[in-house]
Amino acid sequence: MMIRLIRNIALAGVVAAIAGVGVASVSHADMADTVKQRQDAMKGMGKANKTLKAYSQKGTGSAKAAGAAAAKIADTAGKIPSLFPKGTSEKDMMGKTYAKVAVWTKRGDFEKAAATLKTRAEAVVAAAKTGDQKKVAAAFGNMAKACGGCHKPFRTPKPKKK
Repeated sequence: MMIRLIRNIALAGVVAAIAGVGVASVSHADMADTVKQRQDAMKGMGKANKTLKAYSQKGTGSAKAAGAAAAKIADTAGKIPSLFPKGTSEKDMMGKTYAKVAVWTKRGDFEKAAATLKTRAEAVVAAAKTGDQKKVAAAFGNMAKACGGCHKPFRTPKPKKK
């Protein structure tokens, strides 16, 4: 009777270990997909940022396009915290992302930085509605500082291209 109990416990442990490996590999695949979604979102913000920069600094494009670009940034900024679930740091993903562990260890600061970006991007949207390039430029400059406010503490610098 005791031998049978020990054998069943051992068997249950093996089954649990095998199931855990399966869950871990699925979880890693999900995390890799999450990192890809995050990278795509950040690239989209970078593209929108270029549109804003061109309008606010060079006068190319239109206030309408600048407003749409700022709206995209505001929308994405509101989603930023959800794009960074636990397990997707640079250490967890073995260099496939530049997200510092500080994203999770200083989560409140991270979420505040994302909220600041959203608020400042919304100010650019409002400025763009006026059609005044100088107002857009001022609001854009303020928004750009919010980008740095997140990149500096929460993102490892990308390696320089040679």
